[in-house]
Amino acid sequence: MNTVSDNPLDTLRELPANDRGPWLSAHADETVRHQIGQHLQALCFSDIGEAQSTSAWLIDAADAFGDQPFLCRMLCLRAFVLSVANQFDDAIRSLDRARDLAERLGDPKSQAGVAQTAVQPLVRLGRYREAIESAERAISLYEEAGDATAVARAHSNLGVVHRMLGHAEQALTHFDRALPGMEGDQGAIAQVQSNRAEALLDLVDFQQAEQAFRSALSSFQQAEMTRASAIVGGNLADLLGQQGRLSESMAFFERARTAFEEGGAEGDAARLESESAEVLSAVGLLSEAAQAASRSAEVLLAHGLRREAARALLVQGSVARRQLDLPLAMDSLTRAAAISAELGWRVGVGRANVEAARVTLDQGDLGQAEQILEDALRDLSADTQDRANALLLQAEVLRLTDRLPGAARAAFQASEVAEKLGSLPIRTRVAYEQALQAEAEGDLESALSCLEDALGAAERQRGAMQSDRARSAWTGGNRQIYEDLCDISLRLRSARSVEIAFNSVERAKSRSLLELLQRGT
Repeated sequence: MNTVSDNPLDTLRELPANDRGPWLSAHADETVRHQIGQHLQALCFSDIGEAQSTSAWLIDAADAFGDQPFLCRMLCLRAFVLSVANQFDDAIRSLDRARDLAERLGDPKSQAGVAQTAVQPLVRLGRYREAIESAERAISLYEEAGDATAVARAHSNLGVVHRMLGHAEQALTHFDRALPGMEGDQGAIAQVQSNRAEALLDLVDFQQAEQAFRSALSSFQQAEMTRASAIVGGNLADLLGQQGRLSESMAFFERARTAFEEGGAEGDAARLESESAEVLSAVGLLSEAAQAASRSAEVLLAHGLRREAARALLVQGSVARRQLDLPLAMDSLTRAAAISAELGWRVGVGRANVEAARVTLDQGDLGQAEQILEDALRDLSADTQDRANALLLQAEVLRLTDRLPGAARAAFQASEVAEKLGSLPIRTRVAYEQALQAEAEGDLESALSCLEDALGAAERQRGAMQSDRARSAWTGGNRQIYEDLCDISLRLRSARSVEIAFNSVERAKSRSLLELLQRGT
């Protein structure tokens, strides 16, 4: 076959290996070179295994072709494919070869291509400063070469790095600068919109972030970009989980994880398993959460995904504490904090400190718990669910040490965060903490009112769960609210309070009976 098809990769694939170099010599004008790059990148998001195989023989063909700029481009494409496949060290080695070649050529566009491609593997390896420098170099070189589309892509990459470092406002600035240069490329626009959604999520704009994720997911699905769809689906699952929409979250996680596993992306599948472990933990399915977190942490560490591994270790530590395995909990949290500190990920350090404070509180060391929480709150400065969790634990420590005014302030601050986030799980915990504070002050009527609020919020979450096991685990995890409601109701001994206690018990019994009947038991 000596003609050029709409997809030159198909033409090259059908040729004997020794004929590919000569074919490129005869046909590889700029249009064909561009098509090769486009089709290989598209292949990454539909069949990563085939993309790896194709990029390997493309290097051999480019060597035989002998055109140095084309070889440099193929080395960058090979690095891109390896990075998508979570083989980051191999990607860096391919880029080292490409960089040497580009420097010898003295070609700004080739040098820019190397710098641009290096951003993703450097980020995934936690080398953020080098990633920023590489992205800024790519922008400068592409501007020098007058390539507006490439400048847009470089701004998008730089935005991703800033977002991962917690610089959401800077990230949005770069994403907004990228969009005009991507007009007409729906796949690229969808990717930038997905990245914008993550930055909006960091700024706690849940509504806009969800809309952006769903829009990007729809665009990727229409373009049959399976891997990109899985990435955005996983991000959407994470967002829904943070809002307490647990059934929706788990459904998106499962679809995305399956897509990654089928595509051979073991590292990304492990990342999603780690994130789903957080949701399983929130529901109260602790055994499943522990297994998912443990499995994913080891895989993520093996793939060099250290930030994602730290997140899995945080879940492992949190679940181990709730399962009363305090040595494992502290070991996991210490490892998570160390990795997060090495990466400069302050949120990760803050999360680890909150959980470590819980462990020390369980051990009865209230003073140490309070000191650890002070460190955590410095790292968790934004209005996020993590900060609300830290404030609620601070309120508990202050209440247990008879400093009720301080406890009330901390609970109120947590409630403000919960309202901003629209988070039912946090609202439930705030109302329960306020009930315990009112009880400590001897105000049983206020305590009862707060417990009713807590129970109402907890049951709304329970009602949103489709799985019987999830509903049962959730009820078990919130059992103390039911017990305290009945206890305080009976202690008040008023007609209203006794009726509340009776109705609460009967409602729980009726719901259990109804669920048994629905299962046909």
